[in-house]
Amino acid sequence: MPKQYRKPDYIIIAVTAFLVLIGLLMIFSASFEFRYLQKQLISLVIAVSCFLLGFNLDYHLYKKMVTPLLGVTALFLLLTYVPGIGHTAGGASRWLNFGIIIFQPSELAKLAVIIFLALSLENKGAKVKDFWKGIGPILLGVGVIMALIIKQPDLGTAMVIAMVTGLMILVGGMQVWQFLIVSVIGVRMVYWIIEHNQYQKDRILAFMDPWKHYLGIGFHTVQSLLAVGSGGILGLGLGNSRQKFSYLPEPFTDYIFAIICEELGFLGAFVVVILFAIIAFRGVRIARLAPDRFGMLLAFGITSLITMEAILNMSVVLALVPPTGIPLIFVSFGGTSLMISLMSIGILANISKQIPL
Repeated sequence: MPKQYRKPDYIIIAVTAFLVLIGLLMIFSASFEFRYLQKQLISLVIAVSCFLLGFNLDYHLYKKMVTPLLGVTALFLLLTYVPGIGHTAGGASRWLNFGIIIFQPSELAKLAVIIFLALSLENKGAKVKDFWKGIGPILLGVGVIMALIIKQPDLGTAMVIAMVTGLMILVGGMQVWQFLIVSVIGVRMVYWIIEHNQYQKDRILAFMDPWKHYLGIGFHTVQSLLAVGSGGILGLGLGNSRQKFSYLPEPFTDYIFAIICEELGFLGAFVVVILFAIIAFRGVRIARLAPDRFGMLLAFGITSLITMEAILNMSVVLALVPPTGIPLIFVSFGGTSLMISLMSIGILANISKQIPL
């Protein structure tokens, strides 16, 4: 008798679709310009195609794609420094200008690293507990990608990759004492990077006491808190944000959650938080029930990435952590992020429909 499989996890798909719709609504509300909404709608068409690819392509096939995928990712990251191809904005070289679209390779790097880690940890098996034969070579591979991203500079994305990597190798079987040593070394490296970059120092100072620097480096944080606080329980109403008018930077990207809090209030923000919590719960469930170790690690890595990015973005808006430059996944304006994140959800759904009854 042939094996019977579960239906795809339609709940995680529906919740993601709801978040994307909220994003479209808030992008228009925060910018009040059709051109941003139009660009996001064009990106959404491509992103839906990416979702369908992830949903229909057997996730086991990614095992054969790891090496070329990492190679292409590294090449794209290097090309960001090439004049005429690399696109620079705000002092950072994080994008590739392909004419029709602006592509951000670091978004692809997140998914590529997760697939690499899932396959590597599966292949290592019990050797994971041996640092030099197991985790060491894996961390070296991830470290190369992270170094290219830090150079852009984009410390926020590099830290997200580092945290997801830490969670995956811990779940993958790394010994706790080894994990703690690697974590301490990682924190020390981040401290060194911050010490040698003035703009990173400014972010820390702005986080520690934004009101002291409210006319300078703390201005963004103060305006974010004012937006959140002025929303109250029910908000000022859709389109009625005051902070988006030249006060809050990037109101439809990094700080879109502040606009949600201001216009839709605590209740609107709470709905967004609950939607992300559902994705986290369903994603962990898919990982727990996955038919093999590769599927488990892949599902866990994708779920960790989505959850981590959502938590970090909302924490920045609430001044709980220093600014990271991480957008609110599924919601913020940004074509590359939307494409890769929807493909990731497609992969999760593909794993879910291969779970035996």
